Amino acid sequence: MANVSIGNTDSGISGKTVALIGSANSGDLLFTDAAYDIGKSGATRARDLFLSRNAVIGGNLSVGGTLGVTGATTLGAAVAVSAGQVTIPSGTVGAPALGVGDTDVGLYSSGADALELATAGVKALGIDSTQFIDSPTQPRCLATNSTALTVTAGNTTALTLDSETFDVGAMHSTAVNTSRITIPTGGDGLYLIYGSSKMFSLGAATKARLIIKKNGTTELNSDDFFQGNNANNDFYGGKVVALAVLAATDYVELYGAATTNNVQYGENGVAGALPQLAVVKLW
Repeated sequence: MANVSIGNTDSGISGKTVALIGSANSGDLLFTDAAYDIGKSGATRARDLFLSRNAVIGGNLSVGGTLGVTGATTLGAAVAVSAGQVTIPSGTVGAPALGVGDTDVGLYSSGADALELATAGVKALGIDSTQFIDSPTQPRCLATNSTALTVTAGNTTALTLDSETFDVGAMHSTAVNTSRITIPTGGDGLYLIYGSSKMFSLGAATKARLIIKKNGTTELNSDDFFQGNNANNDFYGGKVVALAVLAATDYVELYGAATTNNVQYGENGVAGALPQLAVVKLW
Protein backbone atom coordinates (compact mmCIF):
# COMPACT_ATOMS: atom_id res chain seq x y z
CA MET A 1 0.00 0.00 0.00
CA ALA A 2 1.35 3.41 -0.92
CA ASN A 3 1.95 6.06 1.69
CA VAL A 4 -0.43 9.04 1.64
CA SER A 5 0.47 12.46 3.01
CA ILE A 6 -2.11 15.23 3.42
CA GLY A 7 -0.52 18.25 4.99
CA ASN A 8 2.16 20.85 4.67
CA THR A 9 5.16 18.53 4.31
CA ASP A 10 6.03 14.90 3.83
CA SER A 11 8.88 14.93 6.32
CA GLY A 12 7.07 12.52 8.61
CA ILE A 13 6.60 9.82 5.99
CA SER A 14 8.25 6.52 6.89
CA GLY A 15 8.06 2.95 5.73
CA LYS A 16 5.30 2.17 8.23
CA THR A 17 3.26 5.33 7.76
CA VAL A 18 0.07 4.77 5.79
CA ALA A 19 -1.38 8.28 6.10
CA LEU A 20 0.01 11.49 7.55
CA ILE A 21 -2.82 13.97 7.92
CA GLY A 22 -2.18 17.49 9.05
CA SER A 23 1.59 17.24 9.41
CA ALA A 24 3.61 20.11 10.84
CA ASN A 25 0.71 20.90 13.22
CA SER A 26 -1.74 21.83 10.48
CA GLY A 27 -5.34 20.72 10.12
CA ASP A 28 -7.59 18.33 11.98
CA LEU A 29 -8.47 14.68 11.40
CA LEU A 30 -12.18 14.27 10.62
CA PHE A 31 -14.10 10.96 10.41
CA THR A 32 -17.77 11.60 9.67
CA ASP A 33 -19.59 8.87 7.79
CA ALA A 34 -18.76 5.17 7.48
CA ALA A 35 -16.94 2.82 9.83
CA TYR A 36 -13.16 2.89 9.82
CA ASP A 37 -11.15 -0.23 10.58
CA ILE A 38 -7.61 0.37 11.77
CA GLY A 39 -5.71 -2.90 11.38
CA LYS A 40 -7.37 -6.29 11.82
CA SER A 41 -9.19 -6.53 15.14
CA GLY A 42 -8.13 -9.58 17.16
CA ALA A 43 -5.57 -10.64 14.57
CA THR A 44 -1.80 -10.56 14.55
CA ARG A 45 -1.89 -7.64 12.11
CA ALA A 46 -3.64 -5.34 14.58
CA ARG A 47 -2.46 -1.75 14.19
CA ASP A 48 -2.31 1.21 16.56
CA LEU A 49 -3.95 4.61 16.06
CA PHE A 50 -2.50 7.73 17.67
CA LEU A 51 -4.38 11.02 17.53
CA SER A 52 -2.06 13.89 18.39
CA ARG A 53 -4.24 16.73 17.16
CA ASN A 54 -7.93 17.44 17.31
CA ALA A 55 -10.00 14.56 15.95
CA VAL A 56 -13.75 14.32 15.37
CA ILE A 57 -15.05 10.79 14.85
CA GLY A 58 -18.65 10.76 13.71
CA GLY A 59 -18.80 7.16 12.50
CA ASN A 60 -17.88 3.82 14.03
CA LEU A 61 -14.14 3.40 14.59
CA SER A 62 -12.58 -0.02 15.19
CA VAL A 63 -8.98 -0.10 16.41
CA GLY A 64 -7.22 -3.44 16.52
CA GLY A 65 -4.33 -2.24 18.67
CA THR A 66 -3.86 0.72 21.00
CA LEU A 67 -5.79 3.98 20.61
CA GLY A 68 -3.62 6.85 21.82
CA VAL A 69 -5.15 10.31 22.31
CA THR A 70 -3.09 13.41 23.06
CA GLY A 71 -5.29 16.06 21.43
CA ALA A 72 -8.94 16.99 21.91
CA THR A 73 -10.96 14.11 20.48
CA THR A 74 -14.74 14.06 20.05
CA LEU A 75 -16.46 10.70 19.71
CA GLY A 76 -19.83 10.90 17.97
CA ALA A 77 -20.40 7.16 17.60
CA ALA A 78 -19.15 3.80 18.82
CA VAL A 79 -15.41 3.27 19.19
CA ALA A 80 -14.18 -0.29 19.72
CA VAL A 81 -10.64 -1.16 20.77
CA SER A 82 -10.47 -4.92 20.37
CA ALA A 83 -6.84 -5.36 21.37
CA GLY A 84 -4.62 -3.17 23.49
CA GLN A 85 -6.05 -0.19 25.34
CA VAL A 86 -7.16 3.42 25.11
CA THR A 87 -4.50 5.79 26.44
CA ILE A 88 -5.19 9.40 27.36
CA PRO A 89 -3.00 12.16 28.86
CA SER A 90 -3.17 12.84 32.61
CA GLY A 91 -5.36 15.95 32.47
CA THR A 92 -6.36 18.13 35.43
CA VAL A 93 -9.42 18.69 37.61
CA GLY A 94 -10.41 21.71 35.50
CA ALA A 95 -9.65 20.05 32.16
CA PRO A 96 -10.21 16.27 32.41
CA ALA A 97 -8.34 14.09 29.95
CA LEU A 98 -11.53 12.20 29.10
CA GLY A 99 -14.38 14.69 29.02
CA VAL A 100 -17.99 13.62 29.36
CA GLY A 101 -20.38 16.06 27.72
CA ASP A 102 -18.65 19.15 29.13
CA THR A 103 -15.18 20.68 29.25
CA ASP A 104 -14.85 20.35 33.03
CA VAL A 105 -16.60 17.01 33.62
CA GLY A 106 -14.79 13.71 33.19
CA LEU A 107 -11.87 11.47 34.15
CA TYR A 108 -8.27 12.44 34.75
CA SER A 109 -5.17 11.19 36.58
CA SER A 110 -3.39 13.34 39.15
CA GLY A 111 -0.38 11.04 39.38
CA ALA A 112 0.97 7.54 39.03
CA ASP A 113 -1.71 4.87 39.48
CA ALA A 114 -4.32 7.45 40.50
CA LEU A 115 -7.72 8.06 38.95
CA GLU A 116 -10.06 10.98 39.60
CA LEU A 117 -13.51 12.10 38.50
CA ALA A 118 -14.29 15.79 38.18
CA THR A 119 -17.69 17.46 37.97
CA ALA A 120 -18.10 21.22 37.38
CA GLY A 121 -14.33 21.61 37.53
CA VAL A 122 -14.13 20.16 41.06
CA LYS A 123 -12.72 16.81 42.16
CA ALA A 124 -15.73 14.66 43.11
CA LEU A 125 -14.11 11.24 43.55
CA GLY A 126 -10.61 9.81 43.57
CA ILE A 127 -8.85 6.46 43.87
CA ASP A 128 -5.15 6.58 44.71
CA SER A 129 -2.35 4.07 44.16
CA THR A 130 -3.27 2.22 47.37
CA GLN A 131 -6.92 1.91 46.23
CA PHE A 132 -8.13 4.33 48.90
CA ILE A 133 -11.29 6.16 47.83
CA ASP A 134 -11.55 9.89 48.46
CA SER A 135 -14.66 12.00 47.96
CA PRO A 136 -13.86 15.56 49.09
CA THR A 137 -17.38 16.85 48.27
CA GLN A 138 -19.37 14.05 49.97
CA PRO A 139 -21.77 15.68 52.52
CA ARG A 140 -20.62 15.36 56.13
CA CYS A 141 -20.86 17.43 59.28
CA LEU A 142 -19.81 17.29 62.94
CA ALA A 143 -21.42 19.92 65.16
CA THR A 144 -20.95 20.43 68.90
CA ASN A 145 -22.09 22.75 71.65
CA SER A 146 -19.54 24.93 73.42
CA THR A 147 -21.16 24.68 76.87
CA ALA A 148 -23.27 22.24 78.86
CA LEU A 149 -27.07 22.35 78.54
CA THR A 150 -29.84 21.64 81.04
CA VAL A 151 -32.97 19.64 80.22
CA THR A 152 -35.67 20.05 82.87
CA ALA A 153 -37.53 17.10 84.34
CA GLY A 154 -40.35 15.80 82.18
CA ASN A 155 -39.10 17.50 79.00
CA THR A 156 -37.60 16.29 75.74
CA THR A 157 -35.42 19.01 74.20
CA ALA A 158 -33.37 19.35 71.01
CA LEU A 159 -29.78 20.05 72.05
CA THR A 160 -28.31 23.16 70.48
CA LEU A 161 -25.01 22.93 68.59
CA ASP A 162 -23.24 26.26 68.26
CA SER A 163 -19.87 25.08 66.89
CA GLU A 164 -18.60 22.98 63.98
CA THR A 165 -15.59 20.70 63.65
CA PHE A 166 -16.26 20.26 59.89
CA ASP A 167 -19.18 20.94 57.57
CA VAL A 168 -18.99 19.84 53.92
CA GLY A 169 -22.16 20.75 52.05
CA ALA A 170 -23.32 23.63 54.30
CA MET A 171 -25.43 21.23 56.36
CA HIS A 172 -25.39 23.20 59.61
CA SER A 173 -25.78 26.80 60.79
CA THR A 174 -24.30 28.23 63.99
CA ALA A 175 -26.85 31.06 63.93
CA VAL A 176 -30.25 29.63 62.90
CA ASN A 177 -31.83 26.32 63.99
CA THR A 178 -28.49 25.33 65.47
CA SER A 179 -29.75 21.92 66.65
CA ARG A 180 -30.32 20.82 63.04
CA ILE A 181 -28.06 19.16 60.50
CA THR A 182 -29.84 19.35 57.15
CA ILE A 183 -29.36 17.24 54.03
CA PRO A 184 -28.27 19.51 51.12
CA THR A 185 -29.74 19.66 47.63
CA GLY A 186 -28.59 16.62 45.65
CA GLY A 187 -27.47 14.85 48.82
CA ASP A 188 -30.11 12.10 48.90
CA GLY A 189 -28.72 8.78 50.13
CA LEU A 190 -27.78 6.56 53.05
CA TYR A 191 -26.38 8.36 56.11
CA LEU A 192 -24.59 7.36 59.31
CA ILE A 193 -25.71 9.46 62.29
CA TYR A 194 -23.88 9.57 65.61
CA GLY A 195 -24.74 11.56 68.75
CA SER A 196 -23.11 11.65 72.17
CA SER A 197 -22.93 13.60 75.41
CA LYS A 198 -21.93 13.21 79.03
CA MET A 199 -24.86 13.55 81.46
CA PHE A 200 -25.20 14.54 85.10
CA SER A 201 -28.24 14.51 87.37
CA LEU A 202 -28.88 17.89 88.99
CA GLY A 203 -30.93 16.29 91.77
CA ALA A 204 -31.79 12.82 92.97
CA ALA A 205 -31.24 9.72 90.88
CA THR A 206 -33.05 9.91 87.57
CA LYS A 207 -33.15 8.47 84.06
CA ALA A 208 -31.92 10.41 81.03
CA ARG A 209 -32.26 9.66 77.33
CA LEU A 210 -30.41 10.48 74.12
CA ILE A 211 -32.59 10.44 71.00
CA ILE A 212 -31.89 10.95 67.28
CA LYS A 213 -34.89 12.38 65.46
CA LYS A 214 -35.63 13.10 61.82
CA ASN A 215 -37.56 16.28 60.97
CA GLY A 216 -38.42 16.82 64.61
CA THR A 217 -40.88 13.92 64.82
CA THR A 218 -39.54 10.57 63.60
CA GLU A 219 -37.37 8.80 66.16
CA LEU A 220 -34.50 7.03 64.41
CA ASN A 221 -32.90 5.60 67.54
CA SER A 222 -32.61 6.23 71.29
CA ASP A 223 -31.05 4.91 74.47
CA ASP A 224 -31.72 5.32 78.21
CA PHE A 225 -29.04 6.15 80.78
CA PHE A 226 -29.47 6.01 84.57
CA GLN A 227 -28.07 9.02 86.43
CA GLY A 228 -27.11 8.62 90.10
CA ASN A 229 -27.60 11.15 92.86
CA ASN A 230 -25.69 14.34 92.13
CA ALA A 231 -24.04 14.18 95.55
CA ASN A 232 -21.54 11.79 93.95
CA ASN A 233 -20.77 14.35 91.24
CA ASP A 234 -20.64 11.54 88.68
CA PHE A 235 -20.94 12.17 84.94
CA TYR A 236 -22.14 9.33 82.73
CA GLY A 237 -21.35 9.14 79.02
CA GLY A 238 -24.01 8.22 76.47
CA LYS A 239 -23.90 7.46 72.74
CA VAL A 240 -26.58 6.74 70.13
CA VAL A 241 -26.17 5.71 66.48
CA ALA A 242 -28.55 5.42 63.52
CA LEU A 243 -28.52 4.53 59.81
CA ALA A 244 -31.13 6.28 57.72
CA VAL A 245 -32.06 7.00 54.11
CA LEU A 246 -32.44 10.77 53.94
CA ALA A 247 -33.38 13.23 51.22
CA ALA A 248 -32.68 16.90 50.57
CA THR A 249 -34.21 19.23 53.22
CA ASP A 250 -34.55 16.38 55.75
CA TYR A 251 -32.85 17.31 59.01
CA VAL A 252 -31.71 15.35 62.05
CA GLU A 253 -31.31 16.44 65.68
CA LEU A 254 -29.98 15.08 68.95
CA TYR A 255 -32.50 15.28 71.79
CA GLY A 256 -32.05 15.00 75.51
CA ALA A 257 -34.86 13.84 77.83
CA ALA A 258 -35.05 13.91 81.64
CA THR A 259 -37.57 12.01 83.75
CA THR A 260 -37.92 12.89 87.46
CA ASN A 261 -35.03 15.35 87.85
CA ASN A 262 -33.20 17.92 85.76
CA VAL A 263 -30.24 16.57 83.76
CA GLN A 264 -27.15 18.44 82.64
CA TYR A 265 -25.98 17.42 79.16
CA GLY A 266 -22.25 17.96 78.79
CA GLU A 267 -19.32 18.60 81.11
CA ASN A 268 -17.67 21.98 80.66
CA GLY A 269 -13.95 22.03 80.06
CA VAL A 270 -13.68 18.34 79.15
CA ALA A 271 -12.89 17.51 75.52
CA GLY A 272 -15.49 15.26 73.92
CA ALA A 273 -17.86 15.54 76.89
CA LEU A 274 -20.18 18.19 75.42
CA PRO A 275 -23.18 17.39 73.17
CA GLN A 276 -22.16 16.52 69.62
CA LEU A 277 -23.90 15.24 66.49
CA ALA A 278 -22.25 13.83 63.37
CA VAL A 279 -24.01 13.14 60.04
CA VAL A 280 -21.99 11.51 57.22
CA LYS A 281 -23.25 10.37 53.81
CA LEU A 282 -22.17 6.81 53.01
CA TRP A 283 -23.74 6.35 49.55
